[in-house]
Amino acid sequence: MIIQNTPKPFKNDERLYFLHIQKTAGTTFSALLQTYFSAGETCPAYDYLQLFKLSEEQRPAYRYYRGHFGYGLLEYLPQPVRVVTLLRDPIERTLSNLSHIRRYAEHDANRLYHRRNMMTFLKSRHIGIELRNLQTRSLAMPRGGIELYRYWELEDRDLDTAKERLETIAFVGLVERFSESLHLLVYMLGWQPFSTESRLNSAPERFQIADLDNEVIDYLHEINRFDLDLYAFARQLFADRYQAMMAELLERHYEVQMSRHNLIKVSAIKVNMDQPMPGKGWDEFEATGNGRWTNVSDATLDLRLVNDRALQLEFRIITAINQSVLDSFRAYIDDTELALSAVAHPQGGVFLKGTIIPSLINPQRPFTRLRFHTDRVARPCDETPDSTDQRLLGVFISDIRISPA
Repeated sequence: MIIQNTPKPFKNDERLYFLHIQKTAGTTFSALLQTYFSAGETCPAYDYLQLFKLSEEQRPAYRYYRGHFGYGLLEYLPQPVRVVTLLRDPIERTLSNLSHIRRYAEHDANRLYHRRNMMTFLKSRHIGIELRNLQTRSLAMPRGGIELYRYWELEDRDLDTAKERLETIAFVGLVERFSESLHLLVYMLGWQPFSTESRLNSAPERFQIADLDNEVIDYLHEINRFDLDLYAFARQLFADRYQAMMAELLERHYEVQMSRHNLIKVSAIKVNMDQPMPGKGWDEFEATGNGRWTNVSDATLDLRLVNDRALQLEFRIITAINQSVLDSFRAYIDDTELALSAVAHPQGGVFLKGTIIPSLINPQRPFTRLRFHTDRVARPCDETPDSTDQRLLGVFISDIRISPA
């Protein structure tokens, strides 16, 4: 899972740079971002020619920058700057770029397009840069570089640079998941959700894959191989961050709902393993052993505990899927590891005890989360050759009790 970047509210004294890559829904995205800034806070330059017409005193005076500058713009801005960008399926982006060329007679390459067949046109040095790995070029270009459309042979290290920068910038979205991208953006920056997302500057007619023969399609893949790799990386990055966002928002909602129940907090609990578990990560109850397996690395119990006295946690681990899983076992109260003592249980396995001191329990939360952690889970069929059990299992736990210390 590639998450790394975490939500951080955008402050009034910070700068934002929308790194706009051509044909990635940037006109719509930029207009939405603009609603968070005044006209006087927005840099009027959209390319380097316009930027260098501004005085050195003017350039750092804005809070919102957007345009086809690539990563090189950061050299000319006071730090820190929060960078956001959108990526698009490289073949779809290239087809949209081709449609743009065909649509506008004033485009430099329009005459070439109409005089040549598609393959000759694509191989033209005159137009090739806009169609060749433009997303990787935009992100990998040197800080201070201004020749985004100058041809240079990309290398694997340029792709690595682009990936590293995607991981560290404030936000990366996907055109193919535009609505979800807006949700993730406002979550990452702590903004109010957008009220609209109508698309601007979308092509009325554009090339479709079905319009092209196999030779052209294969060539488009060939000249965008770095972008295809980068886009696959970005998709995973986006999926991980979106999943993390949803998990946090659902957790907050759960806490709000739990707080409304106003149930009494207690100092003594016996967890009935044959009843629904007040947590997650547990397999079905097994009468033999009177317990349950954990089936994820972090199995939890949400318990309403008092914080006016020390409490003692006791439980039994009857067995584990293997010794390495057992050796990795830890217990946590919320995010604090609990010191445990262990003794052999006369009926097998180990009996563990730990003290929960009052400071570990947050009185503002509606519950305290007891978390049983192992570094991994495994399938019995992978551990024992004659087993057909494909469940993911960690440790088998029973007799969970909490009482005053």
